[in-house]
Amino acid sequence: MKRENRIPKIIHWCWLSGEPVPAFLQECMASWKRRLPDYTLKCWTQENFDIHAVKWVEEAVEGRKWAFAADYIRLYALYTEGGIYLDSDVEVLKSFDKLLGYDFFTAGEYSPIHYKRAEVPVDAQGVPFDRDAFVPAYGLQAAIMGAAKGSRFIRECMDYYEGHHFREPDGTLRVDLTMPLVTAKIAERHGFRYLDKTQILDTDAGEKLYIGRNSLLPSCIHLLRLRTMAFHHCAGSWLDPKDRLKRQAIGNQRLFLILKYAAKMRWWRWRRWREKRAENKKTTK
Repeated sequence: MKRENRIPKIIHWCWLSGEPVPAFLQECMASWKRRLPDYTLKCWTQENFDIHAVKWVEEAVEGRKWAFAADYIRLYALYTEGGIYLDSDVEVLKSFDKLLGYDFFTAGEYSPIHYKRAEVPVDAQGVPFDRDAFVPAYGLQAAIMGAAKGSRFIRECMDYYEGHHFREPDGTLRVDLTMPLVTAKIAERHGFRYLDKTQILDTDAGEKLYIGRNSLLPSCIHLLRLRTMAFHHCAGSWLDPKDRLKRQAIGNQRLFLILKYAAKMRWWRWRRWREKRAENKKTTK
C-alpha cells in the first residue's frame, strides 16, 4: 500500500560564504530541476538564518567551515519546514517521490576502500562493540536526506549539535566529527545496524525511518547502481585547500560516472526488451 506523503516537495540547500556558486555546482543543481520539476527550492544563507543562535554554527562560520555550519542548518530547515536537504554538489538521477511517505529517509554511507582498511568495531549483526563510540568509516548519508516537518528524529540530531561546540577549548576545530557519524550514532537508538541493507526503523514516537542501502545515495563512484537515486560528488568544502585539490583530482571521474550509469541503463533496457520479446513469441505460438 502506498504511504501518504509525509515529506513536502521542498529542496533545501545552504550557501553561507556569499561567494558566486562555481560552475560545477551549478551543473549539479541543474539536475535537481530536471529530475524534480515540481519541487520548490529554498537556499539558506546568513541572511535568513541567525548563525549566532547556536554556538556550533557560529564557531564553524567563524572558522569558514561552511559544511560544518550547514550540519545544523540543514536539520533546522527540515525540522521547521520539512522537505529534502541536498548538498550543492549532489547530482540527482531519479525522483525521490517514492520515499516521501516516510518520516525520514537517507542511506548508509561508506567508502569500500576505506571501510576495508578500517578496523570497524561491529559484530556480525552490525552492532558496535562500544555503544558509546562513533563507528569509523561508516555513517548515514548527510548530503541527501529528507524529513517530515517536526520529525522527532531530526530533533534528536539538533539536540546533539545544540549541546556541543565546534571549537575545542584549545582552539582546535572538530573537523574530524562529520555529520554521517553523528546521525548514525543517534539512529542506533532506533535499531539502526551497520549493515549494507535497506532498514525501515519504527521509533517510539511512531515515526518510520527509511535507511537505504549504500548504493541508493552514494558518495563513492564504485557504489553506483541502477537503483541509485542521487550521487554526492564530495567537493569537500570542509577540507584544507591542498586536500581539496587532491579530492577534486580523484573526483574528476564524473564523466566516467555518467557514462557508466548510462551504459548500465541501456543494458538493463536491452535485457528487458529481449525478455518481453521472448515472452511475446511464446504467447503467439
